[in-house]
Amino acid sequence: MWATAGSLVLTVLLGWMLARFLKVERVTGQLITTGTAICGGSAIAAMGPVLGAGPREMSVSLGCVFILNAIALFVFPWSDIGLV
Repeated sequence: MWATAGSLVLTVLLGWMLARFLKVERVTGQLITTGTAICGGSAIAAMGPVLGAGPREMSVSLGCVFILNAIALFVFPWSDIGLV
């Protein structure tokens, strides 16, 4: 439980810092951070109305998280055998 909580806190903090550093719009940054930290598209769909996100913020956030998921599909098998 502590590892999960720590991972969530670390991911949210890192996402917040990256969004500020890259000058991403506030709502879009929060949606991408939430989607990355929790469970992808479902988290973005749940948080969008809470944050008052428009269609543009939702689509950019979903696209970004789905691209990250696609990259992970290729990276994780290689990391399992020690090549990454």
